[in-house]
Amino acid sequence: MVLRKWNGKRTIDLTCLRLSAFCRVLLYSLLVASPAFGQSMQSGGLQNAARSYSLGEVLFQSAIGKSETPFTPLSFRNFGDGWLEPWIPPPNGELHLQRGGWVNTASGFFSREIDPAFSYFAGNSGTRDEYVGATSLFVPFNRRFQLGLFVPFVDSLQGAGTLPSATSFGDVVVTPQVMLEETETLSLSALLAIRTPTGESKTSNDKTVLSPSLALWQDLPAGWQLRGGIGADFATHGGEGFDEIFDLNLAAGKTLTRHEAAPFGDLTPYLSANLNQFLGRSSFTNFSLTPGIRFFLGWHTYFITGVGVPVTNPRPFLPSTTVVISRGW
Repeated sequence: MVLRKWNGKRTIDLTCLRLSAFCRVLLYSLLVASPAFGQSMQSGGLQNAARSYSLGEVLFQSAIGKSETPFTPLSFRNFGDGWLEPWIPPPNGELHLQRGGWVNTASGFFSREIDPAFSYFAGNSGTRDEYVGATSLFVPFNRRFQLGLFVPFVDSLQGAGTLPSATSFGDVVVTPQVMLEETETLSLSALLAIRTPTGESKTSNDKTVLSPSLALWQDLPAGWQLRGGIGADFATHGGEGFDEIFDLNLAAGKTLTRHEAAPFGDLTPYLSANLNQFLGRSSFTNFSLTPGIRFFLGWHTYFITGVGVPVTNPRPFLPSTTVVISRGW
């Protein structure tokens, strides 16, 4: 993190100590009256005090409290900074655009929210309809580290033809996220999604997959936002149905209303494109588009929805629908 602060250090020749009392008083008066000295005392003393946090204070203020420290940019060049500072929500860019999740889109920023969601995947002639109820939780630990948790509490496949119905708990995904660069208009972070085998194989769960990625959020002129991500999925052992998958995401949206215009504040239609290229044993390519919308309802709550449309053949499913109620604090 680049704190943009200057800790003024002034040295006085030891011969000054031998000056008369009048000279010492005069020298002291000049220093106190100097604007540079006053700025040094404020920027050095006050900012140093603001940087002094215990580990408990950092965790508490990041998770449920509020940091009083003004936002300052984070930089990869000063990667050691920010780990012992409470999370500071960045200002909403030059155009006051909100950082917030979209369906099927990479999120390069930190947030503090809980997102109950419902998804419906329409089956094609070779697959079954699927219903997934899940909750996502995002909690920053400091300015550099956040932990995400995706819990699919129900994953239900509907019977079709000779395929029976099946319902189980899904695979929990734990996602550590590290902030690399952050300004008012940009967030760039590294993520490692860890899919754990908490579900059952009858619903195509019980898998262990590691998914490292980089994710970007960029504030653009005229109310536009650009998002994207690049990464890969690695199966940890055989039987997952693939070896590796290359993932690429690109999304853009335009905010049409102000935040204060609830229940349709920050009204943002968006379009997300995802490419998944299977590597190794399979050369299957999946490309899908997700048009959607996000808007502010009030009381720290957003409504988000998106319709996933597979473009390439063979299609693993027909259009899907996801609805999310996002509650921040």
